[in-house]
Amino acid sequence: MLRAGPSLLASLFFSTPRALRRGAVHAGLLSAVLLLAPSPARAEEPAKTAETPPAQPAAGLRTPRKTMETFLNAVVAAKDGRAERMAEAVECLNLDRIDLLGRKDYGPKLAWMLLEVLDRTWKVDYEEIPDTAEGPAFRKELARDGRVFGELVIERDAGGAWRFGAEFVAGLPGMVKAMQDVRLLAGLTGSAGQDPGLWLRGRMPATLRDVSFLLEHWQWIGLLILIFLGIVFDRVVTFLLRLLLLRWMTRKQVSLEKGQVLRVERPAGLMLMSLTWCFGLNFLFLPPQTFSFLNAVASFLAAASGVWAAYNLVDVGCVYLATLAARTASKMDDLLIPLVRKTLKTFVVVVGIVFVAGNLGINITALLAGLGLGGIAFALAAKDTVENLFGSITVLLDRPFQIGDWVVIGEVEGTVEEVGFRSTRIRTFYNSLVTIPNSKLVNSSVDNYGARVKRRIRAMISVTYATPPETILAFCEGIRELIRRHPYTCKDAYHVYFNQFAASSLDILLYCFVRTPDWATELRERERLFVDIVRLAQKLGVDFAFPTQTLHIESQARPQEAPSREQPPADSAAALMLGKKEADALAARHLGPGGAPPPPVAFAPETADNKTGS
Repeated sequence: MLRAGPSLLASLFFSTPRALRRGAVHAGLLSAVLLLAPSPARAEEPAKTAETPPAQPAAGLRTPRKTMETFLNAVVAAKDGRAERMAEAVECLNLDRIDLLGRKDYGPKLAWMLLEVLDRTWKVDYEEIPDTAEGPAFRKELARDGRVFGELVIERDAGGAWRFGAEFVAGLPGMVKAMQDVRLLAGLTGSAGQDPGLWLRGRMPATLRDVSFLLEHWQWIGLLILIFLGIVFDRVVTFLLRLLLLRWMTRKQVSLEKGQVLRVERPAGLMLMSLTWCFGLNFLFLPPQTFSFLNAVASFLAAASGVWAAYNLVDVGCVYLATLAARTASKMDDLLIPLVRKTLKTFVVVVGIVFVAGNLGINITALLAGLGLGGIAFALAAKDTVENLFGSITVLLDRPFQIGDWVVIGEVEGTVEEVGFRSTRIRTFYNSLVTIPNSKLVNSSVDNYGARVKRRIRAMISVTYATPPETILAFCEGIRELIRRHPYTCKDAYHVYFNQFAASSLDILLYCFVRTPDWATELRERERLFVDIVRLAQKLGVDFAFPTQTLHIESQARPQEAPSREQPPADSAAALMLGKKEADALAARHLGPGGAPPPPVAFAPETADNKTGS
């Protein structure tokens, strides 16, 4: 069980920001659970049956002698610059006594320690080491100048491979400390400063190598310096990143809120702080358990803060894309930006989970295999989600509407505000937000008022029965001229005619179109046209009618003498002749000679001259 010194804990919890302390607590708890948990590889290893032949060990680990040869050849090659050979040297060590989280990073350190121990106590003679796969474990006492430092053990593990014993490997740090003052054997160079912890400890005075609270004095001092450097780098990166963001915002004309800038700065600074700690821990020659715990915490913070920074950076990038989209006439890019934001955030989260799990030593392959086994159940459970996803793809391909369009989908009417993976959000005219699953858009009719090129105006203008006919004709022609003069009205199709006799009025039909980009402009232009019609009516003396009833009371008094008019005909034949006579007179006077029918109404095509009026 790990026991950390008071100074280290105080420094970690009181010299760092609150967010870092909270993250360190969670990471520490998670690391402690993983330290106590059994190895996933061992837990998942299937039980071997008598029918299953044992796995054959690697060629370099089949005998104790080959194991020693493989180890020495690998570390010599690593010293010569071939760092990839260090994995072969680590493979020769049994790391069962090393915490799971620290094996990846601490394994190479143990390999360099083993080389130091060998080069200070024994010039390896391969003839002393048996070259047979059978037999007892090889043991060699490591002594120098009458001092015994330990016993080298090469033994066979459960898989048949010969490796340096787990107990011997776990005791290497203590052996290195015990033989700190022992010189290297003639002709041998040891690790030659390959491990920074060994190199730094060898240059520390003896007074600083005394142990206090599990660690040596110089290690406590190094931890304090490391914490201080991490905080300094955090502040420096936060300051520089703020300057870069402000300069970028000015150059690209992007407007970011203060909270968005802070959400990028904080995780970026925390990530550099954690990376500083991860790098600096290699110089402190810490014991395996202490190194594993601190390295796991720092690695977790670095990975988590990196994912956090990338997640918030997506918002900054999408704000920039939204700024570019606002400068274009097309609204398709406005529709794509929310989908791009959600796609990138989902990708960052998925990759971040895999990355963090890998840093914590979780078996990603087994995890993905488990997801594969539950794929069918997951697909059935996510049926609606998949349908909504394909619905969103259909919206992108068919483009039935765009952001800002006024649409009617079923019983929902409003303005399209956002199109996501699962649903589309519509802001109604009551300012409520309605969420419609995208799967319903595939099977529903969409009435897109926002896609209209022209917007219709239809109204009945009612005037009183006392209005003279010539005044009605003048009023209708004046309304037509207003349509021809207004800038937004369409000049190629409009109708203004005396249309019907209503119960209490003479009705004039007004039918025209306006070219407006949105509903607000349509309402404004409708108002301007109607107000001008009211003004025209006042100029011509036209009175607007409203529903009225006239009550006629017959008086017994002698009626006044009525104006002279044609006497009523005596019979039906005379009545027909009188009606035809009066109609012929009106036609000759108003329709022209011979009563020729007027031609159909022809509208001039819309040109630059008559498209907009004064």
